[in-house]
Amino acid sequence: MSVVRFPVQPRPRPRPAGLAVAAPDPKRQKMVARPERVVELLRTRVIRDDWSFDANRARRFLHCLRTFDFKDQDSPEFAEILDWLSDHGQSPDWILRGECDPDSMICMLAYYSPGKRQIRVLQKA
Repeated sequence: MSVVRFPVQPRPRPRPAGLAVAAPDPKRQKMVARPERVVELLRTRVIRDDWSFDANRARRFLHCLRTFDFKDQDSPEFAEILDWLSDHGQSPDWILRGECDPDSMICMLAYYSPGKRQIRVLQKA
């Protein structure tokens, strides 16, 4: 009777101090997956005739979601995220917390949005 030997697992080499890599954050990865889905849906669907989609702004939006600090809600990245969501009629609650089967919600909210950057003017009282 012969014995089958499995290959020995190689020992991990210690990394030099300057090459340390941060562990990926699964919560952030799930949170970023939702807006990536939104961007892909809005990029590939006809929402209505006068609705437009800015791919460069969508890339900035996704970049901000990947890099913003959750604890700093006064950051310009967080403001960019909220502006994009508002301008495209999307739910910040769904993006930041998640919800099941949102395809119809995404397209319906986009239908009622302007689909482009809004210029907000504050009026004096």
